Amino acid sequence: MANIFFTIFLLMFFGDVFSVFNVNEFVSKLSKTAYLGSYLLLVLVVIGKLRRVKFEGLISWYLILIFALNTYFMYVLFKIVQNNFTDSVNMVLYISRGITILIMGFMAFAVYLSKENAQSILFLSMAFCFIFSDVLFYISDLYVFYWLFEFFERILHIVGLFLLYVYVFNHHEIKEETLEVESNSKHITT
Repeated sequence: MANIFFTIFLLMFFGDVFSVFNVNEFVSKLSKTAYLGSYLLLVLVVIGKLRRVKFEGLISWYLILIFALNTYFMYVLFKIVQNNFTDSVNMVLYISRGITILIMGFMAFAVYLSKENAQSILFLSMAFCFIFSDVLFYISDLYVFYWLFEFFERILHIVGLFLLYVYVFNHHEIKEETLEVESNSKHITT
C-alpha cells in the first residue's frame, strides 16, 4: 500500500505542477491525466475496503438511489457544457475524471455506511473535498469563470490533499499497531 499511496501523491503533485505551469493545451491535458490517474488509484484503495462491506436491504437501495441521482446530475452537466469542449481528448478526460470521482464518492459513502470508523469518515471527507473541488473546476473551466469559484476549488483541493495525508498516516499507524499485536501474541503463545 505504501507504493500506491506514494504514486497517488506523486500524481497529485504532477497534476498540481502542470496546472500551475499551464503554458499550452498539452500541459493542461497532462494535468488532467495525472489527476485522473490519482483518482483511479484512490478508487482502487477504496475497492479494497469495499470487499469487507456487507450491504443490508435499506442501505443498498439508498446507495443505488444516490448513485442514480449523481449519475443523472453528471449527465445534465455534460449536456449543458457539451458544446464547450474544444477536442475529443479533453471531452474524454473530463468525462473519465467525472465518472471516476463519482465512483470514488459512491464507494467511500458505502464504506462509511457499513463501518462508521474514523478512517472511513476521513476517506469520505477527502472524497467530498475532491468531488466539490472538481465540480467547481468544471464550472469555472467550462461554464463561467469566477475567481471566487477558483479560490474555493483550490482550497477544497488543498484540504483534500491534507485529509489524504492524514488518512495515509493513520493507515500506516494502524498497520504498525496490528503487526505489533500479532508479534506479541506469537511470543505469548510460544
